Amino acid sequence: MVELTSVNPADLTRWSETIFSETDRKRLVEQENRELANGLIPALAEPKLARTTKKPFKLIEEPILDEDLKTDQVESSFVDVVPQESKGDLDEPAESAPTDTTDSDPQPEVVQAVRFPMRTDLNCKLILWQGNIARLRVNAIVNSTNERMTSVTGVSKTILDAAGPGLAMEYRNSGRCRTGEASVCKGYNLFAPNVIHTVGPRYNPKYRIAAENALHGCYRNCLELLLELKLESISFCVVNTPEKGYPPEDAVHIALRTVRRFLERFGSPIKTVIFCVSNARDLRLYDDMLRLYFPRSIKEQELAQAHLPEYTGNEAGETVVVARKIRIKGRDDESYVENRFNRTVYDHHNGPLFQNTNTDDPYSYFSEDLFTEMRETPDEIRRLAELAKTKEQINIERVEREYAILLAAAKRETFPEFAALNFLYSSGLDSKGRPIIIFVASKFPGDLPAPQLERLLMYIVRVIDGFVNNAYALVYVHTDIEPENKPSFDWIRTSWKRLSHKYRKNMRQMFLVHPTIWVKLVFWLATPMVKDTFWGKLVYVHELSQIYEYFDAEQLHLPEHCFMYDAQINGSQWSDPNESLSGYDKL
Repeated sequence: MVELTSVNPADLTRWSETIFSETDRKRLVEQENRELANGLIPALAEPKLARTTKKPFKLIEEPILDEDLKTDQVESSFVDVVPQESKGDLDEPAESAPTDTTDSDPQPEVVQAVRFPMRTDLNCKLILWQGNIARLRVNAIVNSTNERMTSVTGVSKTILDAAGPGLAMEYRNSGRCRTGEASVCKGYNLFAPNVIHTVGPRYNPKYRIAAENALHGCYRNCLELLLELKLESISFCVVNTPEKGYPPEDAVHIALRTVRRFLERFGSPIKTVIFCVSNARDLRLYDDMLRLYFPRSIKEQELAQAHLPEYTGNEAGETVVVARKIRIKGRDDESYVENRFNRTVYDHHNGPLFQNTNTDDPYSYFSEDLFTEMRETPDEIRRLAELAKTKEQINIERVEREYAILLAAAKRETFPEFAALNFLYSSGLDSKGRPIIIFVASKFPGDLPAPQLERLLMYIVRVIDGFVNNAYALVYVHTDIEPENKPSFDWIRTSWKRLSHKYRKNMRQMFLVHPTIWVKLVFWLATPMVKDTFWGKLVYVHELSQIYEYFDAEQLHLPEHCFMYDAQINGSQWSDPNESLSGYDKL
């Protein structure tokens, strides 16, 4: 594997100082064409700019030099982006039709508000860079993955290869990440200590608004997580991956306006935001669109005003459909009632409250809204749903809520006294890729006082929780157990009831190695707490040669005293575990 060299953001050019000359732009277009020819980037179905832009952009031959900028504090020299149709306006004004203004009143000039004014403080925080995101030495890098966090293509593969197996293991144990949300993991071998994972939406024109808001949520949630962790620098990859079909130009609009609005409102603690792209097409798109949302001069600000999309979201950059907003209007207004039901309203004391104005239909004073009002309220629907639940469903929901609280408390602790005992650990994977959990009873501190037993349960939950989200196998080693290793049956029963339902559901097999009468009695007493299907998962292992019919000897790591005990008890019946390794495939 090629060793990567780190890139420090301090060595990169900030957006306020970035200059793309005409030569640079032509070289960028040539590079994009080569990448298209080599299949490094997918070809677009329709080679057009964003659907939301008013006019297509084109690079002019000569830079625009605004004389007013000579006294401006911002010193920048760059090529402006202007629309194709307006290029002629820069050479000489077009002839306009004569207008008669003799009898017409002078029209006041309409001053359009600047939606994205030039902000030097924001431009100094931005960096546009093409390269390997895994090389950046920032506080956090953003990875675009799928909801199950199993993506191994594109930028995810780049990050996983550089981070090492630790990040892949944490991926598998961290569960799911919903579309538009974000979660954080350690960086392991990366130069960035944190990796923020987010899931971009799959684009469907029928649900365009939902896709826009989901992509907006990706960028906003990543930045919110950055502030929650009290970090100062972040590097975004291109969240809209090609396989999800999101139009690249539209996605860049949403990304930039979301970041702009967030920096305006909450960006003081953030020092650096890097947009990291991997190909020439994305570099060109981001360079074009950054001029609209982060103008670096008065001239660029004026051009941006003319060519920004008509709608750029609310104050947070999110797409809002006004017609879908919930509107609540008081019903004690007589004019509202009259207009709503199309009938005359009289005073309560002088006549009927409603009088039908349609004499042809004696029932026309009834409105569809009256029948709508008969529907249950959300609170009533929720109450009826609660009544429809079985006692078992209510109990499961209660246990899940309490387990979530227990897990959150466990993640805030370290438990060094229990970790040193090494009585609970993961031992590789079985032939189907399912984790194997080993519980060594002879090292279990079962005679602790009540407060310590609570911490002991928290430690067990902290260690196992990540492995039981999917199917797993449990190996309970009862070898050489002593009285001080045996917890009370009451503690076992209470702890079992406090565990999440996923512990029972996802356990595919449980092996009891060297069982005694005591442990068999405990399981017999536990019969009321378990379902009948549990007994089909339970396997008693009296000789180690039996368990190696189910597991690979290289994956199953049992303690040394277990082998010594087995050789002493079974004697000549004990066999080499490498002689039989294929039996577990039948599970």
